[in-house]
Amino acid sequence: MVRNSLTVLLLIFFVAAFTPSDAFAQPRLGVHVGLNTEGTDLLLGGQAQFGIDLGERSGMGQLGFEIYPFIDGAFLSRINANVLFNLIESAGAEIYGGGGLMIGLTRFDEPLPNGDETDSDIGFNILGGVVLSGADRNYRPFIELNQTVGGGTDFAIRGGVFFKLGS
Repeated sequence: MVRNSLTVLLLIFFVAAFTPSDAFAQPRLGVHVGLNTEGTDLLLGGQAQFGIDLGERSGMGQLGFEIYPFIDGAFLSRINANVLFNLIESAGAEIYGGGGLMIGLTRFDEPLPNGDETDSDIGFNILGGVVLSGADRNYRPFIELNQTVGGGTDFAIRGGVFFKLGS
């Protein structure tokens, strides 16, 4: 069940990354590394940002996934779906903020006392980030702060690089 859900969400992730939108001219695909400060666990992941039209206001959709490869006794993964808005855009950087939904999936090496080998959580994200600008570059470094409320409440810091898709 978890494997099928993850496969479907990854497929949606890649389709959304390559879907054109008038609201955001350059969709981008990125990779990141980060630290979950609640458990001080290293995380690895990827995300896509793409334009969405919200009526009178344009925004960015963000789909991402993360894995926590170094947790003893369990494999933790998260899927994030967020809506972001550019707050400040200058020649040097874009500052964005927004929120969305987090789905956490955990598989334990040994069953829990109640017999469960897997667990799932749902939480809400509140996040903000900075992407360094540069129309002449095919890559753009970023840093992002994310607070998840509910479903294993935690705070994460991510840093990575976006790659420009298309021309």
